[in-house]
Order: sequence, then C-alpha cells, then structure tokens
Amino acid sequence: MRSHDYCFYGGCAFLIGVSSALLGVPSFFVTCGTIICTIGCFVHAYITQEKWIRSLGICFLCIIIGFLFVSIRYERFVSVSVPYNTPIEFTGCVSSEVKTSGVSNEMKLQIQSPFVGAVNAKMRVGEPISYGDCVRGTGVVAPPTEKQKMYFLKEHVYGTIAYPKISKLSIRDESFIKKGIFSMREQIIYTFKKILPRDEAVFLAGLTIGAKGEFPQDLQTAMKKSGTTHLVALSGYNIMIVINVLMLVFAYVMKKRYAIMLTGFCIVLFSLFAGAESSLVRAALLGSISIIAGLVGRSFDIRQAVILAAVAMTVVNPFVLIFDVGFQLSFAAFLGIAYCSPALMEFFHISEKHKVLKVLIDSFSAQLATLPIIALQFGVISVVGVISSVILLEFVPITMAFGFFGAFLSFVSSFLASIPLLFAGIFLKFELWVIRLFGMVEFVEFNTHIFFFVIYYAVLIIFVSIYLKRRDARNRILILREP
Repeated sequence: MRSHDYCFYGGCAFLIGVSSALLGVPSFFVTCGTIICTIGCFVHAYITQEKWIRSLGICFLCIIIGFLFVSIRYERFVSVSVPYNTPIEFTGCVSSEVKTSGVSNEMKLQIQSPFVGAVNAKMRVGEPISYGDCVRGTGVVAPPTEKQKMYFLKEHVYGTIAYPKISKLSIRDESFIKKGIFSMREQIIYTFKKILPRDEAVFLAGLTIGAKGEFPQDLQTAMKKSGTTHLVALSGYNIMIVINVLMLVFAYVMKKRYAIMLTGFCIVLFSLFAGAESSLVRAALLGSISIIAGLVGRSFDIRQAVILAAVAMTVVNPFVLIFDVGFQLSFAAFLGIAYCSPALMEFFHISEKHKVLKVLIDSFSAQLATLPIIALQFGVISVVGVISSVILLEFVPITMAFGFFGAFLSFVSSFLASIPLLFAGIFLKFELWVIRLFGMVEFVEFNTHIFFFVIYYAVLIIFVSIYLKRRDARNRILILREP
C-alpha cells in the first residue's frame, strides 16, 4: 500500500471513530472491540508478514484515536459549570462580529466570570457595542433548547443571554487583524447599501463576503423555496470562481509557480475576510490543496484532498462532522460535482467541450448528492432548485466580479465604486427576479428514514463506479488507437 493510501484509509478510519463517538455508540464496545481487532491484526501481520493485515490494524488504531479524541473534547466542554436560569453578574468581551437580525443585535460574548465560556448575546438595536468591547452586566443565561443543543455544542456556546443590562468597561479585548477585517466588511456593506437598493445590496454582500445578517425574511423564504441559498454560502463554487480569476490575472504578469503561490495566499486571506464559515473553509482547503498539487506538478487527487480537508476540519472542531449540516452539504455537493458529474457526462455521451451542458450537469450532480441530506435534516425538497441554480450560475460569476471590483474601490471612493456596482445591479435585478419567481413554488414535504439515506447513496455510488470505469476504459482505447 502506498503512502497516500495509508493517509486516505487512516483518515477514513479516524472519521469513523469521530462519528461513532458523536452518534453515541457505547464506548465499551468501540474501545474493546477496536483494541482487540488492532492487537489481532498486528500479531497476525507479524506472523504472516502480510502488509494488508498490518494496514487494517493501523485503521483500527485510527478509529480508537478518533473516538478518544471526541470523548476528551466533549468532557472538556461539559466540565464547565454554568449557572442556568439564575440572575448573575458577569463580565465578558464581544468575540465576534455584531450582526443585526430583526429588532436585535446578535453576537458571541466570551464570559470571563462567574464562569469561563461563550454565550450568544442579544442586545437591542442601537446599543453602542462592537467587537472587542468588554462589558459588565446582569442577566440570565438560558440553556440551549433541544433543537439548539447540537448547534451550540458545535459552536462551543453554553447558552443564550437576552437583553442584559450592561455597562462598558474601559478595557478592550480584540485582535487587531479581526478588528480590521470586521471594519472593512462594514465599509463594503455600507457602500453596497449606499449605491444599490436594499435587497440587491444584501444579496451582493452575501455573494462576495458571505454577509447574511440583514437578509429580509421574504428574500430568505424565496431563496429557500427556489433552492438558491447555497449561492450566498461562499461554497466551493464561489471559491473556484475566485481561484480561476486570480490564476488568470496572475499568470499574465508572472511565472506559473509564483502565480500559484500568490493565488493560494489570496485564498487564505479571502476565507478569513469572508468570515471563515465551515463551507468556505472546506472550499478554501480543497482549493489550496489543488493549488499545491499544481505547484509540485502532481495531478489533483480529489479523494485524498476531501479526506485531508475533512480530517483537518474535524481536528479543529470534531462536532462539525455530524452536527453541522452545512459541512455535510458542502462535502456532498463537492463530491457530487467531482464524481457524479463525469459519470453523468459519460451516461449521456456529453463531451467536456459543451460548457453549457456541463454547467447543467454539475448543478444536477450537486443536487443529486445533497438531496438525501436535505430530506433527512429538513424534511423538505425544492423541486425547482436545479432549474433556478442552472439559470443563475450563468450570471453569478460576472456579478461577483463587478462586486469584488466595487468592494475594492469602496476603500478609495464611493463614486468610483458606484461604476462597477451599477453594472452589478443590472444582473442582481434579474437574479432576484428569478429567485422570487421560482420561490413561488412550494416545498415538497415528506418524512424519510435513515434507510432511504443508505439505499440512495449505495445506488448512486454503484452508478458512478460503473460509468467512471466505462469512461476510463474508453479513454484507454482512444490512447491505444493514437498513432
């Protein structure tokens, strides 16, 4: 077995161990079972000198490591004693960007006493508070509801404190870099709102920097019904647009090696600037790995990249693997485009030269890969999601280009920024019209079961395997026929 195969199967085993812990599999069965299997594999491999048995033992060892890793992290989280539903006096500092939602400002507050941990805080709109402010106040910490528990665990948040009475302290606890990023984001959003109508401004802010705090409720509902919410999630699609544009620009002014390095650096900055959400971090990781592969001259192996990105994100926060739906949808969509798309191209005998058809197939593949997750998590499916996504994905790249140009010029002059933003506004009007048009179609609602989830993906994997093998066989024949 080659070294990259060890990494792939070891990473898969680690993720299995993490999933087992998060799904509540009894620790006795996991630890005892895997320890016995690990020892048995190593002893058998020592006697028979069979390498694949030793590799299997390493995989069992990785399962134990993943399981224990989550257990330790969870015990550390629940060890904090929080005085729920009791009035407390607290001190803490705002550790996140302040987002306006309806009649309140929402933020993450890092409490320093009477306990150490983060809570979600709601303040009244107009309350003079921003990132880095340290406050002293009184309030009641409400525990997470049943629906919130998994989300709060993923976010390392202990509860919610609503509308506390606070007073600012003279000290601040802030990162110079984060403060600068939040200030630039606020400047960009302010310029967008100044030049464009409200709905167009917030939609463009979502496309370019992932800002979603001020989306009006009617637009949110229309995007959910039309299956276009992913457009403002800064997912793999958005990242690939940024990578392609940067590579195209840098390749004209410098050597490929330096263009790749500079593009990778810009992707890291862009992901931080846009808020570093899980879907964006996943896309940035995969994009960066593909850039590194190009730098060292190796072909980009999607299988290795996906596992590497998943393991890296799980090590940072193991709870996202099961409790973050966005994480699951991001990986499913990426794998759908990477594997289902070429299989469908082979099934329908479509050449890579047909760009429009390829966009259609890519979008349909992403929908196929994410359909069971959406059905299982939400119980609803957008029946027009594929059509609306295909229409909009033709116009989103140029809208983002004008948006990025306007965002850059907003730091120079609002007048200069208005030129590209007015061009972006033309496309935004059409895109919002499409979203609202398809948003008039109601969801398909139904109950599903995990059994459907397993059967669906089993059939999809078999289909992909068959047609990818046919494609590879056909390509080998064509190579042999060449003079």
